[in-house]
Amino acid sequence: MKPNNSITQKILVNFYMLASLVLSGCSTGPKYIAAPPPKPGSALVYVYRKYSNIGAAEYGRVFVNSNFLTILRGGGYAPYEAAQGKVVFYIIHRTDQYVNTRFDSLTNVQKTQYEKLRMEVEPGKTYYVRLSVSSSGFGMIPVDTATGAKEIKGLRLGKVRGDK
Repeated sequence: MKPNNSITQKILVNFYMLASLVLSGCSTGPKYIAAPPPKPGSALVYVYRKYSNIGAAEYGRVFVNSNFLTILRGGGYAPYEAAQGKVVFYIIHRTDQYVNTRFDSLTNVQKTQYEKLRMEVEPGKTYYVRLSVSSSGFGMIPVDTATGAKEIKGLRLGKVRGDK
């Protein structure tokens, strides 16, 4: 019996498509290295996303106080040095291209639809914020220091400000 090349080709094409989809959903930067301590009057905030098959191909652009921080994929993290006081986190889905490049042009009312977390930070402290993806979209929650420090180990640095 002669092998059916058409079926073999379809299987290979599907395999390569699946592999590229899975790999595109992972952070590929260097493995976690602790950031230097924050400057006086500032706090250190780690934003991270554990790897999960759920939403693996999804990613968003993370903004902190309206400033772009990172494109965060599964298995990634990004450190942020925040001034004492209120810190507001926003996540813009990858498909909202206009917003990704023009966040400052949005009104405060428009920004609230992308807001995921508000928190107060104190100088000299380290905070951990976990990003998650579900069928209802992106979410962010602060986690305690012990949990955050454990979960961030082995994650890879996300694409941060200034990266090409």
